[in-house]
Amino acid sequence: MGDFEEVERLQAGIRTWLLRTARSGRHELRGISAPAVLPMLCAAAFGPALADADGPAPGLARMGVLDSVGADVLALLLEGACSRARSASADAPDLTRSLEAEISCSVREVLDAGGPGAGELRSDIAMVMREIDAGGTAFRAAIEAGDEELEREVLAALESLGAEFGDMAFMLSDLARAAGEIQDSLGGQDVELRAARERAVRQSADVRMIREELAVIEQRADEWQPEPAEPSASGPRCPYRGLLPDDQHQPGGSSRLTERRNEPSGPRSSTRSARRPPARPGRGASRRPRW
Repeated sequence: MGDFEEVERLQAGIRTWLLRTARSGRHELRGISAPAVLPMLCAAAFGPALADADGPAPGLARMGVLDSVGADVLALLLEGACSRARSASADAPDLTRSLEAEISCSVREVLDAGGPGAGELRSDIAMVMREIDAGGTAFRAAIEAGDEELEREVLAALESLGAEFGDMAFMLSDLARAAGEIQDSLGGQDVELRAARERAVRQSADVRMIREELAVIEQRADEWQPEPAEPSASGPRCPYRGLLPDDQHQPGGSSRLTERRNEPSGPRSSTRSARRPPARPGRGASRRPRW
């Protein structure tokens, strides 16, 4: 097999051509004959690759895929088409489009002329198209474009190509293989998406449960929080909950009791003596008991 990067570059050319066709709505594959398919595929694959470097035919010197399959006739045709396109590049600013047009025209002329040259060129093209998986690449590009009409056009073009040229029948088989690979890949993605959806549902339920438990914990914390004491508008605050300060139990409160304790004892004693009733006559301090 040729160089991997080179194969990818040729596949990218076919893919870009089909996507451009889908965007523009030209539908270049609609209703075309089998001999017209090969020039278009060759132009799409080799045009961008040959436009990537400088010189009269610089891309050909690095195209190992042509040497690996022994496509000498195709290599000679591409070299001539590349030289003519680059000579006329001053009048055509888009070199890639010029190369595609020149390659397509050159391949069509040889195939229309028939004879041994046409057979050899068609054989070289078949070997290169098999090497780069042109049939599968074309179908993948049509699927990527999301254009059902383009998908049917690609299928019809490759079917007619294989029916008219036996050495091109492999392209329809490559398309079928690509379709199976795409379906398997989509099936795997569906399984992954289903698993991801189930995982998301499970994680959402876990998060909801944790949030509910957090709400209960926060509610309990609010219940355990002591009520803030209201500041007293008058007088000191009692350190014992539910009781009032002394000054609020009785007028004067503890301050009056303190004042009464501090009064001198003299006046109070004389007052009590003055108020004591006089002793009755005939009674002494002590009486003799009767026996």
